[in-house]
Amino acid sequence: MRNDLPTWLISSPLPNHLSGTGMCLSLIIYSCTLLFPQVAIAQHTHNNPASYHIQAVLATSIATVRGQIEINYRNTSSETLDEIHVHLYPNAYNSRESALTKQHLLLDKTELFFADENERGYIDSLDFSINDEPVEWSLSEQHTDIAILTLQNTLGVGESLTLRTPFRVKIPDAEFSRLGFDNQTYYLTNWSPEIAVFEGKEWQSMPYLEHGEFYSD
Repeated sequence: MRNDLPTWLISSPLPNHLSGTGMCLSLIIYSCTLLFPQVAIAQHTHNNPASYHIQAVLATSIATVRGQIEINYRNTSSETLDEIHVHLYPNAYNSRESALTKQHLLLDKTELFFADENERGYIDSLDFSINDEPVEWSLSEQHTDIAILTLQNTLGVGESLTLRTPFRVKIPDAEFSRLGFDNQTYYLTNWSPEIAVFEGKEWQSMPYLEHGEFYSD
């Protein structure tokens, strides 16, 4: 067990749209970043362009998190935006071609490359909307842990939008990296959709790596 990480004990009612799934209502979550376990509301500081509201429930029997996320995002750059880039870091554990798997091979770590399907992780069941309207989106051709949303209407300097989506995360085995489960212990970090940073006139969207910095709003 990782003793250097903060711990939250969460217990809350199951949302109506997630009932009937046999999910555990109480869980311990270990996280190396302050993310949003179970039913939680998290607001970034006033200097940060994104604030998050996440409802999520962990199904311990199948190592899966289902939830809904709402992100309020303000364009604090000096550019008009026609796209939004979103990090989907659980997909880093889903493929032999991911940047994480390739980095592991360079480090002589082959466990993720040879992992069975039930040991891998991913995020799916996504249905993005912006301001309650469906939005066209696709995964990056190079990195499947980055989604690119095409805006119907550009987002001007100082303007805001609200992004929503359901999601499902299959939690990988804990031996690979920061996100994972080991028996009944769950390490949840970089598990939900996160908006990338727009800086220097472009999106700084980056794939998940074992060693590196994480850059999300």
